[in-house]
Amino acid sequence: MALSYSAMRHQVFGYLLYGGIVRFFPPLFTPSELIEALLSFQASGTALAPSVIARMVKEVGERATHLLPQLSVLYSVGGPARGEDKIAAYRYLSSGYRISYSSSLTGIISSLWGEDILAKPESAGRPVAGAQVEILGADGRVLPQGERGLIKAWTPTMASAVLMPGNRLFVDPQIMSSDWGIPGDIGFLDADGFITIVDREADMIVRGGVSVAPQELEKLIRTHAKVQDVAVAGFPDETMGQEIAAFIVSDRGTVEEFQAFMRTNIAPDRRPREIRLVASLPYSGNGKLLRRQLVETLAPHKGS
Repeated sequence: MALSYSAMRHQVFGYLLYGGIVRFFPPLFTPSELIEALLSFQASGTALAPSVIARMVKEVGERATHLLPQLSVLYSVGGPARGEDKIAAYRYLSSGYRISYSSSLTGIISSLWGEDILAKPESAGRPVAGAQVEILGADGRVLPQGERGLIKAWTPTMASAVLMPGNRLFVDPQIMSSDWGIPGDIGFLDADGFITIVDREADMIVRGGVSVAPQELEKLIRTHAKVQDVAVAGFPDETMGQEIAAFIVSDRGTVEEFQAFMRTNIAPDRRPREIRLVASLPYSGNGKLLRRQLVETLAPHKGS
C-alpha cells in the first residue's frame, strides 16, 4: 500500500516509535515476491490490503504449518475481508493475522484476532479497550442484539473535527461529538458482543422501499462454484427508485446460469435485475471496492 493512505502512515510511524526498522519496497508486488521479501528479511510485522492477503492465500494454498511463523503481526487494513480469507490467513500464513474495524472519524472500534477468527470469521470482532458500540434504528432509538442498524461508537480516539475544503474545521452534530461518532456503516451486535458489518449506509440499495445490503447478496452469489469475484450495486430506476446489478468475474459461467441460480436462491424483491460478466472488478489501492465506477457503466433504467 502507498504511504498516501492514512492507515499505512499510522502503521509505519507506530513501528518506528517502538524502535522498529521499516523496509519499503516498490509497489505492485506479485504474491510470491512479497512472500519472498517477508521471508528474506525475517519481518516481524506488516500491514497489507485485504485483496493482497487474499492473493497470498491463493498462492500458498493449504499447509500443515504457517508459511510466515516469524510474522507476529499480519495486519489487514483498508477495507473488509471475506470470512474464508481471514481463516486461511490465520491458519496458513501467520497466527498473528488480525483485522480491525475503524474509521477516520473514530479510530479503531473493534478487532478480530486469534481463535475468534475461527469462531466468528464473518464478524469485525469485539470492541477494543475503551470503545463501546450501539446500533441505532432509523428513528434513532437503540436496537436490541441481532437487529441491524446504524453503528454508533464511543472511542478514546475520536476526531475533534472534520477538515473541510479551505482548511476549515467543522463539527457535524449529526454524526460526531467529543467522544462518539457514526462512521456510516450498517451492522449488528450478536449475543457475544461481536460486531458484524452488513454494509455502508451510502451503499445500501433501496428498491421499491425494500433496503438491500450489497455485501449480503455478494456473499450469497459467491457461493456459486463458478463465481471468482462479485460486486453488487444499485442504479437509478424510474419505477423502483433503484434497481440491482450484479457484476460477476467468471471464466466459465454464463449469464443464464447465474440468473437461474439467483431465481432459486434470492427473493424476487432482492434479486439483481442486471447481470454483467466482467474481466475484473475495480479496487482502490487499499483494497476497497469502487462500486460507483461499476454503476457508471450502466445506463439509467426506465423500468416497466
